[in-house]
Amino acid sequence: MSKPKAPTGTRDRSAARRTLTTVTVAGFVTPLASSMVQVSLPVIGRDLNVGPSALGWVVTVYYLVFGVAVPFYGRLGDASGARRLFALGLVAFSAGSVLCAVSPAYTLLLVGRSVQALGTAAVVGLGGALVVRAYPRNERGRALGLTAGVGTVSAAAAPPLGGVVSDLLGWRYVFALSALAGLLAPYALRALPK
Repeated sequence: MSKPKAPTGTRDRSAARRTLTTVTVAGFVTPLASSMVQVSLPVIGRDLNVGPSALGWVVTVYYLVFGVAVPFYGRLGDASGARRLFALGLVAFSAGSVLCAVSPAYTLLLVGRSVQALGTAAVVGLGGALVVRAYPRNERGRALGLTAGVGTVSAAAAPPLGGVVSDLLGWRYVFALSALAGLLAPYALRALPK
């Protein structure tokens, strides 16, 4: 007598939890690190000798690149694998953070922020899709709600944390600490489903 097949829509529980954990941690770290910089703008402006109107581009270029890049990651994820692109996004975010931390000039800071935005767009654009694939329909709402809630907490924690780091260590450390997000990439490659 053969074993009955598992009902359609059931998934491996541990794989689903690993996916949710990976997406949630990355979804906390990348927006937190990206938003911490906003309270450091006056210090960055003084250090790099940049006026307030030009300094606004440090934030604007990030959101502009992010907004344009997010829709493309869905299509790219279908073509080349969401797991690899998600991990690559973490690496890009980390590389952009390092570039910002060491930038001696305003232009290089803008390039670093653009690279950060490309990485964050991969995490945000593919994170939800990975969670949806990992959970059956009746559990997706709870899992997606958790990731959204963590992102909200991250956005709320960013300004005070950014102010503390900037005051105690300097604005470059805001970016240097952000670079630690790249450490999640190897875990993401192992934890996320192929």
